[in-house]
Amino acid sequence: RQMCIRDSDQKVVIGSANINDRSLDGMCDSDLAVVVEDQNQCKSKMDGKEYSATIFALQLRQKLFQEHFGLENELNGDPLSDTIWKTIQQRARRNTEIYREIFRCVPDDTVLTFEQMKIFNACLLYTSDAADDLLCVDLGGRRIIKKK
Repeated sequence: RQMCIRDSDQKVVIGSANINDRSLDGMCDSDLAVVVEDQNQCKSKMDGKEYSATIFALQLRQKLFQEHFGLENELNGDPLSDTIWKTIQQRARRNTEIYREIFRCVPDDTVLTFEQMKIFNACLLYTSDAADDLLCVDLGGRRIIKKK
């Protein structure tokens, strides 16, 4: 499902309204989307400027920022602030690093040569001290053990 908060926290569109005939049966798919236009306004900030937002859209955005980005209420004031952008980018980079370490999916931006790919694909992360007794390579504090 998709969601869009439009017009600086004024309207919320929630649903899946596809008009692309994804089922390919020629009858046009029928999905549903709901537009929420709240009449209750409150003061907020967007891009450093004060503006009037609807309570529903503002609270929904704040809840989603908390849930998806781990942001606290004090960071939810201005969704376009440098503080929020930098925090989201730092968390995204860290999540990418964790995902890379665990799943080792290819292609990967850190694998630039065939030699790097051999090492990347042939290794399994092992962070236990038990790795000290095994044949392994220490790369930046992480134990890399070659698969057999």
